[in-house]
Amino acid sequence: MVQPLSELPKEQVTAFFKQKWGSSLMASKGRVHHLEQLPGLAVVSEEQITGLLTYQIAGGECEIVTVNSTVRGQGTAALMLDELQHIAAAKGCTRMWCIVTNDNIHAIRFFQKNGMTLCSFYRNALEDNRRLKPQIPMTGQDGIPIEHELELEKRLQG
Repeated sequence: MVQPLSELPKEQVTAFFKQKWGSSLMASKGRVHHLEQLPGLAVVSEEQITGLLTYQIAGGECEIVTVNSTVRGQGTAALMLDELQHIAAAKGCTRMWCIVTNDNIHAIRFFQKNGMTLCSFYRNALEDNRRLKPQIPMTGQDGIPIEHELELEKRLQG
């Protein structure tokens, strides 16, 4: 059910990024990720992407860069996160982590339900990120101003 992102047509993946994120660029912690260049996992149903996760492994840590599911409550994102944990552990990672903006209450809840814990808060981080990716809106989910980043992590057995 979960497959490597590299097995999907590049145009389909790029279109998914643009639909979900406005472009194939992601800015977090003051740096830019080119999503189409990252490894990832996908779930496809009837030739449509129903879930997509991108990540980056460096320095014994696995950063979850993006995770999206087109249908909530069916376990798609959790399935991809679980698969990534196996990949990260096999590559010797001791930590999985991600950045979430302060407005994204759904993602904060999702990551905590899946064993991750809040470990850092970056006040006004979106000021720097908007210089890198001007398409980031000022207001996010439920009308909450997007201003800060929260870092969540899960320690892996090494």
